Order: sequence, then C-alpha cells, then structure tokens
Amino acid sequence: SALTATDSGAYFGEIAGSFGSVPWHFLALAIVLIVSLFGISSGIEKINKVMMPAFYVLFLILLVRVCTLDGAMDGFKYLCIPKWEFLSQPKTWIYA
Repeated sequence: SALTATDSGAYFGEIAGSFGSVPWHFLALAIVLIVSLFGISSGIEKINKVMMPAFYVLFLILLVRVCTLDGAMDGFKYLCIPKWEFLSQPKTWIYA
C-alpha cells in the first residue's frame, strides 16, 4: 500500500531517530578498509569475483519478487505502454 505524507514522515523519523544501523555502517567501513589494505590485485579483484555474481543473484531475486507482487502487470503496462496524447500537450514538454 502507498504511504501518505504523514505516514512517510513518521517512518523516516523512526529510521533517522534510531541509531540501530550504526554498527552496520562500522562493519561496512571495516570491510572496505580490509579490502583496501590488500590493494587492487589482492583485495578488490578477489572480492569482486564473489561480489559481482552475488549482486546479479540478488538482483534476480528482487526481479522475481517484484514480478510476483499484486498489480505488477498493471504497473508494467503503465510503465511500458506510451500515452501518445501527452506529447501534444505543452505542459509535458515544460515539465520535461
């Protein structure tokens, strides 16, 4: 369901107000530091052999999840079928 402006403000306030994600930031910084200390050939290239395939696997999982949501086909139709009548309206070109 879509969030209203009030709901989204409260949601952001909960996330921004808590410091529960700070340890995750430190963990990410520590991983980056360790990989960087090993240099390009020993660190970044080796970690990319794992991280790039993992990125594509996670992206495919996300794609499957999005495609199985209720109303996904309606969203795809809205996104992919052009509305040619809007091209003749000056407001469209001003906003573009």
